[in-house]
Amino acid sequence: MGEKVLIISQYFTPDITAAAYRIRSIYDILRDKYEVTVVTTTPHKSEVNEVEFDPKIHRITIKSKKNSLQYVEFIIKAKKIIKRFKKDYFDYIFVSSPPISVFYLTKFFDERVKIITDIRDLWPDSIVDAGKIKENSLVFKMLHNYEKRIYSKSSYLTCVSKNMKEEIHKRSGKVPLVIYNGFYQKDFFYFDKMSPRLWNNTQKLKICYFGNIGFAQFLNPLLELSYDKEMMKKIEIHIIGNGQFLESYKKNYPDIFFHSPLDREYLLDFVFNNYDALFLNLKKSKTFEKTIPSKLFDYLLLKKPIISGIKGEGKEILDSFGNVIHFEQDSTESLKKATIKLIENYEKLLHNIQNNYTKLKLFCRENNNKKIVDIVDGKYETTE
Repeated sequence: MGEKVLIISQYFTPDITAAAYRIRSIYDILRDKYEVTVVTTTPHKSEVNEVEFDPKIHRITIKSKKNSLQYVEFIIKAKKIIKRFKKDYFDYIFVSSPPISVFYLTKFFDERVKIITDIRDLWPDSIVDAGKIKENSLVFKMLHNYEKRIYSKSSYLTCVSKNMKEEIHKRSGKVPLVIYNGFYQKDFFYFDKMSPRLWNNTQKLKICYFGNIGFAQFLNPLLELSYDKEMMKKIEIHIIGNGQFLESYKKNYPDIFFHSPLDREYLLDFVFNNYDALFLNLKKSKTFEKTIPSKLFDYLLLKKPIISGIKGEGKEILDSFGNVIHFEQDSTESLKKATIKLIENYEKLLHNIQNNYTKLKLFCRENNNKKIVDIVDGKYETTE
């Protein structure tokens, strides 16, 4: 089958995370042409389907509860698997960051093996903005130096947005390939044939957020909107997902409907059939402006008006489809005004996304992931 490729990732399906779906889609397109091996973990989430058996996928059971300890445990256990391979067995190694710790495992291979590093977040900047470490702390400096080493040692770099591409180029002198998170082509063709749910304006507008419930997603304006009794006569707020703040949110915001996470296969249909509008936000941060939330593409698939607080290229993409009302990402009052505006312009926003829907094909994973195939086929000599 030609070239041999090793994928090292702490996340992989059937985990129901954006990283897991991204890596799985890359695995699917590569294994059609090459001999592909994966070193990953058993699912982190309990709400998953049965794990498939594939002798080419080596899974590690992670017992640690804290993220930082999970990273360490993965490295220790993955190292034992990797040392079973000859140092020059693979032609390419694909690693995905975060966590940046996975890159450490590439040191056990021959220097002639080409490394493709997929950057999904700018570390350590993103964990500073998430409040986990302080800028200019010793840990920050260590991680920043390690980041530079990753860029230097990588044969090729990929990333998820044009703004991130510019930042990585500035830091490394290398030009990454932009590979959007996107969605499977089959999902596009499925929803392309579907008629969107029509909101009955005699009933409450059902607003939904789905995804991880963490610091970066900054749901605060949406949560605090539930305290506005007049607004809650007009809307319902539904949140689907799991994360570090879920239990405290359930306790402190009793007027919000919380739902357990679903596998993506069922989630998209469920949201399509049950909700009228979608909420999207990120914490206010220059670093987060350089990325695009992976759920943005799933949101667009579902043909619904979107209330958004994101900036950067993600905002530009939403604007191009015309189904978005923006708000200031840290302001509940701004979100309230945006929600009223969305209610008043609902039919127009719904019409806009339907008219522009065919443009979504540009973000199919099959099209974007082909750049990885082109790398392995030798069509990109360098990313300098």
